[in-house]
Amino acid sequence: MTPTTTNAAGKPAPVSLETLPAYAPTTYVDFSQPEHRAAFETALKGVRAEFYAASSRDPAVYVRLRLGATLTTDVNNAVGLSEGFKRQEGSGEFSMIYGLPGKPGYQYTRPFDFFHFEFTAVPNADSVGNAIENFTVRGLLAGKKYEAGDDYRGVWGLFGGYEYLSPQIFRLATTSLSLGTVGQWWLTRTLALQGAALGGAGFGAAGTVGDEDQRDYRYGAIPEVILNLRLIAGDRAMLETTLRQYWVVGLGTGASEGAQPYDHELINRASVGLTVRIYGPHALSVGYLISAREAHVPGFGDRHQSVQTVTLSYNFLGRTRFGAVEWRPAQLSPTVSTTQ
Repeated sequence: MTPTTTNAAGKPAPVSLETLPAYAPTTYVDFSQPEHRAAFETALKGVRAEFYAASSRDPAVYVRLRLGATLTTDVNNAVGLSEGFKRQEGSGEFSMIYGLPGKPGYQYTRPFDFFHFEFTAVPNADSVGNAIENFTVRGLLAGKKYEAGDDYRGVWGLFGGYEYLSPQIFRLATTSLSLGTVGQWWLTRTLALQGAALGGAGFGAAGTVGDEDQRDYRYGAIPEVILNLRLIAGDRAMLETTLRQYWVVGLGTGASEGAQPYDHELINRASVGLTVRIYGPHALSVGYLISAREAHVPGFGDRHQSVQTVTLSYNFLGRTRFGAVEWRPAQLSPTVSTTQ
């Protein structure tokens, strides 16, 4: 039989056997021989290294931009302090979590291979100092990933961070070094629980926002505890809550004149929010936030301060929607998406 090819007109054309290259059989490699097996394993290690290097530069990321309006529902300020707060404010927030646990092949080999960045601004604030309500950056300095069963992935280690909070009537700024963990647990096929638990200490300051003669800033060590949970229902909705506690311990003459050296104060901050995706990356959310401070100031007595707010926001979500990371083989198989 004469082999054929296709000519320019798309019709078969005969080919002479003499024009074909000579047949050369494939050389058989016996991998039972030690030198051949060693060469194969070396090549395989190279392929794996290239795969993991590429994967380590492709993290799981969660991004969210919020624009909304905040209503201050309740303010409890200490007796004698000026009532310098607004009931209604604008709100703009950007949040990013980089390197979420569970991404196949992703490695935590460099500082900040995992980090959480959050920034909340108040566009219509009455001063530059009150224009930033929250600035938080927290990253993994050194750690190791781990897993528990088929449905849980996490990373634990040493975290470093900086936090600035300014809920109108008092402020806090602190650096921190913490030990903790970040993880994700698949509760069902489409329901995921992400969380973080950190405990550590740093150095910073906290105090009242008011007239100069009313301020009671205290500088010192600040032990802190941070807990965060995010319950994610597919790419449709997310319920989240965050708890933060700071114990500000004044050290020597580091306290200002209105504060007592070697004393302490407690600052708590808790939030809960619900976000529902409407279409594509567009979502709506409602959130509740309470910030409270308990301090004792000689000459002024105990200062119990708290601010409660409710915020309604429009959200623009990143391409990963709510950031649930998928690693389960059955769910990673190609499927046709019907989500709008």
